[in-house]
Amino acid sequence: MRQAGVRQAYMMRWFFLTVSLISAVGSVVVFWGGGLLVLRGAGFTIGTMVAFTAYLGMLYGPLSALTNARMDLATSSSASSGSSRSSTCLLRSRS
Repeated sequence: MRQAGVRQAYMMRWFFLTVSLISAVGSVVVFWGGGLLVLRGAGFTIGTMVAFTAYLGMLYGPLSALTNARMDLATSSSASSGSSRSSTCLLRSRS
């Protein structure tokens, strides 16, 4: 059971790293490519770059939330089980 938890944590770490890397590369492509198009006067404006950046935020925001949701669930689950154990110990010590 412990081995499965370690493996899952390892996989989640790589998944989070991959999503973060893709997000960073996407931003670089938008700023680099958009900046070149703005400087060349190819019909691409600064406002268009801002719009594309906002679109990236709308795309990567939910992906990031999904990767963090698993961590939040695991943290809240361990916190709730820990608090129930401590309240059980407190109740037993009073008796």
